Amino acid sequence: MTKRGGKISALGEVLSGYTKRRNWQRQLGLNQVFLFWDEVLAPDITAHARPRVIKGNTLWLEVSDPVWSQQLQFETRAILQRLNGRLTALSKGEGENLQLRDIRFELCHGPWRPAVKIEEPLPSPGPVDAARQIEFQQLTAGMEDKEVRETLRRLWLIMELGNMRRKSEAE
Repeated sequence: MTKRGGKISALGEVLSGYTKRRNWQRQLGLNQVFLFWDEVLAPDITAHARPRVIKGNTLWLEVSDPVWSQQLQFETRAILQRLNGRLTALSKGEGENLQLRDIRFELCHGPWRPAVKIEEPLPSPGPVDAARQIEFQQLTAGMEDKEVRETLRRLWLIMELGNMRRKSEAE
């Protein structure tokens, strides 16, 4: 990519600036709720409610039926405390304090399907080639923002492992 003056910009600079302008770091932080939802709340709650979307500081939950919607409205404060406690622990005091301020409820349209849980982990296709890892690290070494660099590394690893898995399945 080029800047307005015609100079070429490093990918890290472009991505870092873009994520800051869009305020994605904060939104990504809040969306961690989707990852730890089942760990933080009781199984009876997670069996009847699941996070659907986060808009601003408001978490929207999809709820199985009106009775659970009403029950969870009474428990909103306690749910927020548990979720915000985990978000605070994950943010480790860096940057903006991640906090949800409200929970809204939406009834499920159609039949309620409980979340599918994978009981056993998928087999690992093996380690990613060390030379390719070094090559990728060299490509991203110029990025100033450590979080962006680490996020890209994780994404690259996921893609590499997916490619390796597809190749092993094809053989």
